[in-house]
Amino acid sequence: MRFLAYILLGYLAVGTQVGLAAYAQVNGTAPNVVLMVAVFIALQADTESGLLACFMLGLMTDLVSQQPMGLYALSFALAGLFASSASKLAYKGHPLTHFFLVLVGGVFTAIVLWLYGALRLDSGTRVPMLTLLGGALYSALLAPVLIGVLHRLRGVFGFSTGRRRQRARDDG
Repeated sequence: MRFLAYILLGYLAVGTQVGLAAYAQVNGTAPNVVLMVAVFIALQADTESGLLACFMLGLMTDLVSQQPMGLYALSFALAGLFASSASKLAYKGHPLTHFFLVLVGGVFTAIVLWLYGALRLDSGTRVPMLTLLGGALYSALLAPVLIGVLHRLRGVFGFSTGRRRQRARDDG
């Protein structure tokens, strides 16, 4: 994995998330671009690097969100863990895989954010569950397009194809 390309991709995803959130809203829900990028990285990278990348993307999102530090980091790490384990069973380039993994990651994010809001005594950080789940579905609908484009460009990020990975295992 090329870390400079990953950092630029994360920066671009967070910037897109912040910049387009107001314009891409449908009934108060916006897609989570950073979650889609986190799922892409978790699918392509090895488990440890993918989980670290998802956690770091979550921290970057926490820095620009109004939520307390660590909520997005936790939820993206959970989504990355699920996507990384599913990558061993599913076809990484299939649009339904992208849809399903981003939907599950969005539900993880919705549950973490909703639980935090429900456990807080003040109502300033509460977000309705339907809004959170709507954002998860919206992100999942856009995921096959964005992750499909990123999947085609995976060589730029230094993710090896299956043959090269198998050859490296055979040689080592």
